[in-house]
Amino acid sequence: MKFNKHQQLIIKKIASGEITDISTYLKVFDLSTYRKLDENDILNRLNESEKGNCYKRLKKTFRESNQLLCNNDLFPQFVPNIPKLEDFEDVEPTIAKNGSKYTVVVDNSTKYEYDFFDGININNSFSDIKEFLTIWQFLKLEGLVLEVDKQLSKSDFEPFFEYKPINETTYGKTHKKIAITYPTPDGLYKVDINESKSLYPNVKTDYVKDFRNYIDYYFEYNKANELICSQFICNRYMEILNLMHLSRISLRQENKSTSSGRLFQPT
Repeated sequence: MKFNKHQQLIIKKIASGEITDISTYLKVFDLSTYRKLDENDILNRLNESEKGNCYKRLKKTFRESNQLLCNNDLFPQFVPNIPKLEDFEDVEPTIAKNGSKYTVVVDNSTKYEYDFFDGININNSFSDIKEFLTIWQFLKLEGLVLEVDKQLSKSDFEPFFEYKPINETTYGKTHKKIAITYPTPDGLYKVDINESKSLYPNVKTDYVKDFRNYIDYYFEYNKANELICSQFICNRYMEILNLMHLSRISLRQENKSTSSGRLFQPT
């Protein structure tokens, strides 16, 4: 296998013990970028878009339980306690953080939760990881490294998160808010099946806004990339079985590169 200069450097870092797994590889070569959702920016964009809008919220004193109504047939009849305008209070719009966390389930006893507002280290390119795995696999086949199990950590699954334009994510392509309305003798009442099961008068009660309406970039977990790396995630290099031979591989590649360069130098 012929190595370029960067790959030779990777081998040197492995031989020195600086690189032991995917996470340390990304860290040593600075191949990831810390990303997080900016709550202040989201709130500023929310306030800018909601100027002049007035929203209503049911007062805590309102009882939504059904009222008992007796009729001539002597059978009890229950009717919904429909709120009136005086049952509402003014409220400013705010954001809901539903969808701002993702949980990676490793097994029944191991789970890792990632909060997009806290931030995640996003790898700059998955191609970098694939290049590293190619070298890992080569060294493994040559019997030059010893793999052992390691204790998993939260950082082991960060490389599989992506940060990209929200319209390119699964959420951006498929999400549609569903709302249905019912005409009644007293006016128009709305049921938003994403938020409430109650019947509300024709007032703006959707004061809780999805934060994703006010961002341009969003996080997405790439399960396919995790599967590609699955046999490497739980392992690390415990030691180099033949450090001298590994160093010679790197040195031999350097000499080949130098010799090849001389062949094409002008005389």
